[in-house]
Amino acid sequence: MLSFLARKQKIHIQKLSDIPTSSRKQKDIFVDFIQCVVTICSEIPEFPSLLLNEAASDRERFNIVLKDIINPFKSACLPFIRQAISNNIIRGRNEDAIFMFLISSISMSIITPELIFDNNSPCNAEKIVSELSMLLLN
Repeated sequence: MLSFLARKQKIHIQKLSDIPTSSRKQKDIFVDFIQCVVTICSEIPEFPSLLLNEAASDRERFNIVLKDIINPFKSACLPFIRQAISNNIIRGRNEDAIFMFLISSISMSIITPELIFDNNSPCNAEKIVSELSMLLLN
């Protein structure tokens, strides 16, 4: 499972680096970033499930997941978060907390959409992006 996620992750990290940034408003770039992270988590729903499962289980295994999967993804996300913080377009100031808020919010929305949306509606990426944008953006 980890090797599968690591291979998929390389593709997803490339998607993050492909987000156009020149001559665009910082707020638009950050919304595109949120959209990209939602898409990534939606494409591999095993990722959020794995994170939640491993975080609650064996610490040694979680440290492997942290090193091989989470940290590379976090490293690709932090430039977007830092830019948003420095341009004062998001409410938070702690980049690690913002990253974890973003990932956990998206993960829970994908794994258990009935807790957040109508009981009969499936996970809707647009709704997730809209809600996160309202929560984070100034």
